Amino acid sequence: MLQKFFQKYNISSEDAIIVACSWGPDSMYLLSETMRIHPKNRIIVAHFNHCLRGAESDGDEEFLRDFCEKHLIIFESTQADITKIAQVNKKWIEETARIERYAFLEQIREKYKDLKEQESLEKWPHGLDKSFIRSGDMWSLSEKQASQWDVRDSTMNEETEFWAQTSHFAEIPILTAHHLDDSIETLLFNLIRGSKIHGLMGIPEQNGHTLRPFLGVSKTEILQKLTEENISFRIDSTNSNDVYLRNHLRLNIISEFERINPEYRKNLASFMNYMSELGTFIDAQVEIFLRGELFFQVEDFQILSPFLQREIVRYLYEKTNNGTIGLSEWGIAEIIRFIGDKGNYTRKELGKLRLEKRNFRVYFDENKEK
Repeated sequence: MLQKFFQKYNISSEDAIIVACSWGPDSMYLLSETMRIHPKNRIIVAHFNHCLRGAESDGDEEFLRDFCEKHLIIFESTQADITKIAQVNKKWIEETARIERYAFLEQIREKYKDLKEQESLEKWPHGLDKSFIRSGDMWSLSEKQASQWDVRDSTMNEETEFWAQTSHFAEIPILTAHHLDDSIETLLFNLIRGSKIHGLMGIPEQNGHTLRPFLGVSKTEILQKLTEENISFRIDSTNSNDVYLRNHLRLNIISEFERINPEYRKNLASFMNYMSELGTFIDAQVEIFLRGELFFQVEDFQILSPFLQREIVRYLYEKTNNGTIGLSEWGIAEIIRFIGDKGNYTRKELGKLRLEKRNFRVYFDENKEK
């Protein structure tokens, strides 16, 4: 399955990839499957320590560090006090963790892209699995690896290439282990928070450089594979704490779905696919109306159906606010009312969406003069 996924996204054996890993069952399955089909010297394991479980969190990091050293795989990690950051930013812990984790993954991607541009990787011998152990901002080879190659010897031979020849290194992908159950949780989470159509599609398979190959695989299937293949992993103790909203959904609400209909995963997966197709169709209709411009005529807008008017507002809000969380029916109605008002040379804001009406046109980028 992973091989077909790599083919779909044109990931070759020459490409470096980042695998987000926590030592949980999902990410360890992803890492093991990646190691099965991809050269180890093209894999970078990235671990984010949320510092939510004290010694247990540190133990996860140490296990992965040792695992990568044993298998001669690059290891990257960092730590952040998520509880403190969430308090400072007045955000939920889950949201803060996600923001900080993806920021870290993007930093790793940028770091390795820059290294290629500087041709630093040419100094590493072809075929040597380059596993780094990070300490603060310093980098060092493990003793095991140093014994394989004298880093003081700058003498190179004909096999001293390495990642400098990686064809898509600047576009290095980040793999995460999100699965079908995660996507269902996201669907319900967004539904409760008042998301519009795009939030009802579940987790996207691709989001920029981030790829998620296991969205069609259930948690049960992953645990079964781990048992069959005797792959080590550890369960996060906080997963059983329903004080976190996602845990509450999974433990107390979604668990009831199985009793009502054992086929709920299949049905919800079908629903999310349907919403994805519907969302793509609606966005296409909106884009036809906008015609690639940063404005539209008021009279053209007013002859549209109320549904399409609302979807245009949703589309513009989503583009400027990176999502539709916070976009209420009242907010949409206010924007439509603003567009239809007789007043000209007026402005309206909704979140980061800024509209300006002049000469019977509505501009949604007021810095763009027409």
